[in-house]
Amino acid sequence: MESVKPLLAPHGETASSPWASVVAAHLRDVWQFIQKPDRRPRRDKWVSRWLTVMALDIALVLAFEVLAMGLPESVHHTTHAMDQMPIGMMWLFAVFIAPVAEELIFRAGLRNATYLMFVGPGVVAAMAGTAWLVAAWALVAAACLIVWRKTLALPGERVRRARQFSQRYGAWFWLYTLAFGLMHIGNYQPEAGQWLWLPLLVVPQIITGVMLGYLRNRNGLYSAMLAHFALNFMAIGVATWLR
Repeated sequence: MESVKPLLAPHGETASSPWASVVAAHLRDVWQFIQKPDRRPRRDKWVSRWLTVMALDIALVLAFEVLAMGLPESVHHTTHAMDQMPIGMMWLFAVFIAPVAEELIFRAGLRNATYLMFVGPGVVAAMAGTAWLVAAWALVAAACLIVWRKTLALPGERVRRARQFSQRYGAWFWLYTLAFGLMHIGNYQPEAGQWLWLPLLVVPQIITGVMLGYLRNRNGLYSAMLAHFALNFMAIGVATWLR
């Protein structure tokens, strides 16, 4: 477990809640990351950072669910694919398979330029089941990657490209985060007139995608996988209890 050194208050008194300052520091870092995503790892305070982000994600998702109560009544009854699965299959897929597969696809490569620009889009297209799009992207990506690799051999080009990628990293992060959230639209089976509301239904997944992306960059991939597992475990546990 992590140890938090007591913070000195004015006149040499020991602060009553040193954890409050640690949590506040984590929340500030999350806010700064949201404004400008970056790839910097921070291996210190692994546990407290993980717990803070988990609590923040749950709070934000619950807050959205409360606000979503104002949506039309028909939207709340939109059929979800999980509702039609046997309980055992639902637990296997959502709690054990999805956290590993989705983290490998959407967040394992968040610190790798080659994956983000050339490999990841094809993998995401493959998940959508669009064969022609996968084939087209594979050809374009292969050609671009060959050019990319050759230009990196030019003097000073590697440093310049690395600087450009760092400057544009935020756009790539948000692209994959939105793709992660929007991918979950496929879990819903809307009736006539409900499809306009579908993007709102996956806002919780987009919020969670931001938090998991932050954990992947700061704590590492296994931290994001563990958080994904824990969040899905709680969500499927509630869904099972409500059945």
